[in-house]
Amino acid sequence: MEVKQRLKLICDDFISVNHYMGYRAVGRRVMAYKPKETKAFEQKFGNYVKQEIINQNWTMPQKGKFVIMDTTFYFPRTDMDAQNYFKSICDIMTNVDVYEDDNIVCEKVNRIYYDSKNPRIEIVLYEADSVGIFDSSEEYYTFKSICN
Repeated sequence: MEVKQRLKLICDDFISVNHYMGYRAVGRRVMAYKPKETKAFEQKFGNYVKQEIINQNWTMPQKGKFVIMDTTFYFPRTDMDAQNYFKSICDIMTNVDVYEDDNIVCEKVNRIYYDSKNPRIEIVLYEADSVGIFDSSEEYYTFKSICN
């Protein structure tokens, strides 16, 4: 059995999608901008992920493959929503070449815990077995051989 590559990350300073973008009125238009806090988070987490790509020998997944993102959340408070944190994390990982685009990422929340002393998101990324609409490469190649 082939051992799949995995990229293990810990995001200990995360930002909600609710605070990811800022908006301000300019005349009769509304302009979106990234607040200082967002830019600082992108810089810090992006640099960390780039280093982990090197340390863990991560290579970008094959074209046509999905990426599974297993996550375990350790929130500082009980009023936080796990779904609000994927946008910023996935965008950063696209920008540092973890994968080509975050439209191939299948986010999965495994657990949510509460830890006010050490809040974090533990992330494990790996290539999915599925190929497009097929559950595995074997199913895809079987279908393809029948068609040929």
